[in-house]
Amino acid sequence: MSLYNKCVNSNTPVIQAQIKLGLASLLVGLCRLPIVSSCQPETDMRQNLVRNIIAYIYAGYMNEITLEQLENNFHMSRFHICREFKKTTGFSVVEYKQNRRIIEAQKMLESTDRDIIEICCDWGFNNLLHINRVFKKITGSTPYKYRKANNKR
Repeated sequence: MSLYNKCVNSNTPVIQAQIKLGLASLLVGLCRLPIVSSCQPETDMRQNLVRNIIAYIYAGYMNEITLEQLENNFHMSRFHICREFKKTTGFSVVEYKQNRRIIEAQKMLESTDRDIIEICCDWGFNNLLHINRVFKKITGSTPYKYRKANNKR
């Protein structure tokens, strides 16, 4: 069994959260890479679609992005978008969006003394309970504990 499989199959939520955050960061970087042509047009089309979706989410992750908006913007069904996104990235669109928001919230928690609720609202979470739940699911700690452990100010 590879090291990756051991980590992914780990029952430790913190390791799983760290892997997901790392993959989400990697996906953000993907949208900046030039498209390289290959001899597999179907794969290229899927990867191009996913890159475009990632770029769209990256540009507007602070706002509510619905599957209907993706459907209208990319002129294909939300089911096709979700299936291709998951097949290519291993994340659902919602998971990716949440991970992107949490990455930005972490940066704010580390670099500012702003109230957590303000940061929560800035990054598209509508209430403290929701951000606490999502943040803990992804990182293994609450925003308050994360700030306390990682505040660089």
